[in-house]
Amino acid sequence: MVRLHISLAIVIVLSIVSAGCSGKDFSEDKARSIVESQPIRLDGEQASLNNAQVDCGVRSDLWEAPVEASPGHSSAHLLQPGRDLKFSDDVLTDPSFQHYYVQVKGELALQVSSVVGARDAPDDMKIGEFKVGVKIQHACFPNPLPLMGVRKGVFREDVPVAFRFKLIEENWRMDQLLHQ
Repeated sequence: MVRLHISLAIVIVLSIVSAGCSGKDFSEDKARSIVESQPIRLDGEQASLNNAQVDCGVRSDLWEAPVEASPGHSSAHLLQPGRDLKFSDDVLTDPSFQHYYVQVKGELALQVSSVVGARDAPDDMKIGEFKVGVKIQHACFPNPLPLMGVRKGVFREDVPVAFRFKLIEENWRMDQLLHQ
C-alpha cells in the first residue's frame, strides 16, 4: 500500500513538472532542433566553398574550372550534375568574400554549427540566429557548406543566418528565413 502511495505521488509530481514544459516554451536548443529537424526550402541563398571543394567539383564535373574575368573575380560555369545537387548558379569569387561561393536552391537539410542567440520579435514571434551549413550529398562535401547571412540586404560570410519562428497550435515552427 505504501508503494502505491509513493508511486501515485511520483506520478503527480512528474505531471506537474511536465506541465511546465509545454510546447509554448522557446529556447535556443528548441530553435536548433526545429532548424535541423527537416529540410528547409532555400531559394538563392549563398554557401561558401573552399579551394579543395571547388577543385573536387571540377574533377567531379559539377562545374567547369574557374576562369578569372577580372582581378579578384572569377566564375566556374555550373554543369547539370551540380544543378542536380541543388546548386543554382555558377561558382564565383569576389574581392569582398574570402571564399568561393555558390547559390543553393531547393529543399535542403541544414546543420547548426553554433547558436548565436534567440530574441523576441513582433507579433509574439521569435528570431533565432545561427551559424548553419547546408548538407550536400556528394563526396566533395563531407561537411555542410556554410550559409551566409544577410545584413542590410547584402550576403556576408561573417553574419549568422536568421530564422523567424512562430507558435502554431502549441508548437514552435520555423516561419521564414530572414534577410535583415
